[in-house]
Amino acid sequence: MQPETQSPPPFIDGSASPNAAPVLDDGASHRIRALLMVRLRELRRSRGLTQVQAARWFGVSQPRISHLAQNRTDRFTTDTLINMLARAGIRVSLTFDASP
Repeated sequence: MQPETQSPPPFIDGSASPNAAPVLDDGASHRIRALLMVRLRELRRSRGLTQVQAARWFGVSQPRISHLAQNRTDRFTTDTLINMLARAGIRVSLTFDASP
């Protein structure tokens, strides 16, 4: 009987440096950005904000809100989305789950 092997975590080495922090693979990073964007769109919708008003509130330009409305996850970093939520008074927290 073969010993059970665990699949590697969804991280890839983003640098040749042994001290470099791992980065999420594209799939995991995309899912995180998508979840953050859903929350931002919900906030905008619940307050009935125009794109211009939302841009001021989130601290970004109106075209960024247009990208948000179009669900353009490729146009945002996780940091940018977290900063937008912070500007709106929303704190983001992480939960780690070891199950596959």
